[in-house]
Amino acid sequence: MRIEAVAIDEYPITEIPSTAQWSENYALMFGDPISRTSVYYSIGRCLADPTIWRELIGFVLPDRKVLFSKNYARGGSATGPGGGLSRLDVLVPARKLRLSFEGPVTESTQEELIDRGYRDGPKGFCKAEVIFDARMPIWNMKGDSREAGTIAGSMHIEQIGTANGVIRFGGNTYPLTDGYAVRDHSRGVRDVSQYRMHGWINGSFDDGRAFAVYAMQLQGSDTFGMSNAAVFKNGEQYPAELLRTDMAVGTEDPGRLHTLVLGSALGEMEISVVEVLTSFANSMVRPFDMCPGKLDHTSSAFMLDQLVRFECDGHKGVGWTERGLARQALT
Repeated sequence: MRIEAVAIDEYPITEIPSTAQWSENYALMFGDPISRTSVYYSIGRCLADPTIWRELIGFVLPDRKVLFSKNYARGGSATGPGGGLSRLDVLVPARKLRLSFEGPVTESTQEELIDRGYRDGPKGFCKAEVIFDARMPIWNMKGDSREAGTIAGSMHIEQIGTANGVIRFGGNTYPLTDGYAVRDHSRGVRDVSQYRMHGWINGSFDDGRAFAVYAMQLQGSDTFGMSNAAVFKNGEQYPAELLRTDMAVGTEDPGRLHTLVLGSALGEMEISVVEVLTSFANSMVRPFDMCPGKLDHTSSAFMLDQLVRFECDGHKGVGWTERGLARQALT
């Protein structure tokens, strides 16, 4: 497997641009399909003051319990971003990262986060450390579309890997062992006002193939202005085209199965979600922030992050899907 080192783009930028609405963001998603445990982690610079990092972490446990924590702090370092209770460190560029969290969390469920939204409550204490190890080369999505240049980040890389670590909560230990992981890092303008829908979908199969898709549509459009895709075979990367995908339709989506079709030099791949293993409902909020649960507000778009099982050409796979929807422009 060829995994090339990436230089400065792995680490937080050292000189913050003065560009309006500029931000830098990291995402890291872990899942153990055997225990049905997952971790959602989103951290990025605040638009009002980019020296402040906003963090959102969500844990889904085997009993379908959902834990979350949302904070703001100047906790970053030269090796990675950091919030009030979390740290993300690039241990080896393009190969290994470590997510650490220690602090109070709010306990909820998927149904409650959708029906009642983001509400505070009694706190439990959680400690977690999970390691990302790369399985595929870094995919550079590039920012050659309006959607990339204004929302998704004109610099945007992502990578598929494995998850190993542990979550401790309520006197119990929840391991993640050789699970699925995906991470991304982006920089650029984040003007989400015209966001309509998107799909960030990726996974790997038992025959050595893997894929990654990022597609986005703006308000007033019926097509994906941003439609980036890649497929991998035994660590080699091939450009791909998104031929078809099922997008989110709303809050009724948590258990809904969906399909996408990719075309590449490896041939056509019809990839089907055959089982949803975990779900973490969240919202993207204007000007740009992430919150747990569904928010009934005109400034927010509903999103659903899920650990899933895939099938393609008779082969079994596992991966992550993130799909979002805003029924109107975010005001």
